[in-house]
Amino acid sequence: MDKTNLGAAIQATGMAVERVLLPGMNLWRDNTEADEMAYVVEGELEVWTGETRLGTIGADELVGEAGFWPGQRRTAAVSASSRCRLLVLSREHLPKLRNDHQVLYDRLLETALRSLAERVHRVDQDIALKAQGSRDRPGAGKPRWWQSFVDQLRGTDPGDPPPAEAVLRRLPALRGCPSPVMMRIKRALKAKAYRKGEAIFLEHDPGADLFLLGTGQVEVLRSARGNRAIELANLNAGALFGTGSWLLGGSRNASCVVASEHAWVYKLTPEATRALEPEAARTWREAVAEALRHQLATADEHIAALHRSGKQPDPDDYDRIAGVLAAFQPE
Repeated sequence: MDKTNLGAAIQATGMAVERVLLPGMNLWRDNTEADEMAYVVEGELEVWTGETRLGTIGADELVGEAGFWPGQRRTAAVSASSRCRLLVLSREHLPKLRNDHQVLYDRLLETALRSLAERVHRVDQDIALKAQGSRDRPGAGKPRWWQSFVDQLRGTDPGDPPPAEAVLRRLPALRGCPSPVMMRIKRALKAKAYRKGEAIFLEHDPGADLFLLGTGQVEVLRSARGNRAIELANLNAGALFGTGSWLLGGSRNASCVVASEHAWVYKLTPEATRALEPEAARTWREAVAEALRHQLATADEHIAALHRSGKQPDPDDYDRIAGVLAAFQPE
């Protein structure tokens, strides 16, 4: 189902309401309940927080992905910059779409995932231009055979990996996941142990694997001016990272280096993702989408707070926002 057919499929369900906006008209205001989402048939929308324009959304794109989840409030306003025609879906229709129109629901979910990932990437790029850097740029970790040799000499052992299910259930969308579905998801993950200073991946590395931190701590670092690096985030158990490359392809936009004595990391490869049974794949994508939505909403809130403060932002402000966008960290 391509983007053009997606609009026709939404309309064919009879659940969507067509809405037309003229330039300057609001689709949604910020801090209102996120109880619907919309597919843009034609025209262009702008996303605003205060007086700051966060981006634009054009034809054949989805807007308002927060409508997938109950109890969410909008962190930005959306208005028309040209005449727009939209198909608006209420969140109350999503359970029926999920049960009775699974192909369409999966396509909507995939569109939402990519839209969220692209918006995270765009905001992250804007923030990266304003950052400074106060650390040495990381290099590649020692080869695994060398780490194993050093471990034997030191007598250190990372122990057993933590139970995958306990780590997965730290993701908000998986806390109530039925056991049979959870079993299929956790079987797709592969555990690997790392030592302090070892890179899980380096900035600009190719790769499309997704990672979930089981135990230990991981620093997220990005190159800055000269040979310096910015410490974007310090991740703890339950953190989900590497989502951008997993969804959009391309190279890594930061390095992830182990900061604790040991760390256990679970990896999900594209091949393992494609092999997931449909309900498990659907549930997993919902979990990743919720994580991305949370990252983007938190970043939007930081940007809005900076605007409201009226003060001139400093590098620490931008580094804080970049840290939010680097990975999802459960509370």
